Amino acid sequence: MSKNASNRNMAVAASERAHFPAWQTEPCPAWCCIAPHSVNEMPEDRSHFSPYYVSDMPLTLQGEIYRDGFVLDVVAVYLQQHYRETEPRVRIEKNGCNDGIEMTLAEARQLLAGLTDALAKASA
Repeated sequence: MSKNASNRNMAVAASERAHFPAWQTEPCPAWCCIAPHSVNEMPEDRSHFSPYYVSDMPLTLQGEIYRDGFVLDVVAVYLQQHYRETEPRVRIEKNGCNDGIEMTLAEARQLLAGLTDALAKASA
């Protein structure tokens, strides 16, 4: 790479960082749907979030019985990465609660392999 090209790349990177809050030293991951991040975000809230990959999928075998009838539980799947973390985590939430399941990418791949295997056997 030429010196001029390198200088242009550094200038572009610096101009991009000028639009970030001071705490954000790197651009958002391509999947982040929070843009722009706020300079006022508290440290524990400084995370990148993906859109929902599964949103409010009804679980037909789980739910609650109410006076007005039966309400199905729902799940949602998305990515979250705190700005100081090196990779995202996969989050599965039930009924919009934050106490769902968090997995590393390796754990999510292992779960995917297990689900794929179970579905293949069940469909055989």
